[in-house]
Amino acid sequence: MKQVYLFTGDDFLRERALQRKIAEIKAHGQLDEVHLDAEGLDNEKLLEELFTPSLFAPGKLILIRRVEKLPEGAGLVQLLERGLPAGFFLLLSAEKLDQRSKLVHLIAERGEAEDFPKPDRRSLPKLVRDLLREQGVELTAEAFRCLLEMSEPELHHLANEIEKLSLYPHEGPLGVEDLKGLIFGGRGAGIFAFLEELGSRRPQALVSLRQLLAEGEDPNRVFFMIAGEIRALLAVKSLAEAGRSLQEITAETGQYPWLVKRRLSQVKSFREEELIDLIYLLHRKDARLKRGEAEPEEALYRIVLAITGMAQPREGSAELGDSE
Repeated sequence: MKQVYLFTGDDFLRERALQRKIAEIKAHGQLDEVHLDAEGLDNEKLLEELFTPSLFAPGKLILIRRVEKLPEGAGLVQLLERGLPAGFFLLLSAEKLDQRSKLVHLIAERGEAEDFPKPDRRSLPKLVRDLLREQGVELTAEAFRCLLEMSEPELHHLANEIEKLSLYPHEGPLGVEDLKGLIFGGRGAGIFAFLEELGSRRPQALVSLRQLLAEGEDPNRVFFMIAGEIRALLAVKSLAEAGRSLQEITAETGQYPWLVKRRLSQVKSFREEELIDLIYLLHRKDARLKRGEAEPEEALYRIVLAITGMAQPREGSAELGDSE
């Protein structure tokens, strides 16, 4: 077994890999476990932990988090070049390190280095399947699609929600109705219907938005999902107008075939310039929200009015539906 391991990238995936590696190493024998933070860690402390035998166990496992904060004077490379004592294991965790650095190359040569990119819509399905399998949760195909469509690619939150599902006593796969009650608080399907109305530019979307907010849906989550929907519509529109087939659009965007089919129908009512203007509008609204210059609910109503075509740009203004 190697003695040195480096984990970089997404914090959830990194921590998940760390815990697995710790369990794997500890399964081979008793170890004294030491956790350190790299910020402020100096050579003297590193030397002490890396080369001083434990008084209570035959080996030692040292975990150093936030290695990117390691002071320049801390010569970890030089210490590792000496080699660790038998029975010692060093695990390093960092959000980001220069992959060309001597430290990364040294660990890749003498140990193992793994980088976990931030999850996106393309990688999310496999990660969610892994989380479901680890928790022993089965979903119907429809429920799985609903979970993906309604979820942000934020794995800490998703893992917590899937853990809730694992605690629910049931037989067989969970369906959409189960998700509505267990993790969407009864509102998930409502958001799904709202997005479909919005993409189809139906005025009913305004009524659905009002109902979602009245039921306690988080305006920031709705904003995020609207932005994702408009970006997805623009991607489908651009590729369709370039002559791509449904299969090609599915492959290039990473969207599900059934969603591409639905969006191909919806984008017929949008000009490409409109969708681009809407994305700029969403960026402006997002900036105003972050500066505290607008209320989330007010911003949502303005956006929905613009998307459904119930609000028109002012004469001489390029700001679609934005009268601020």
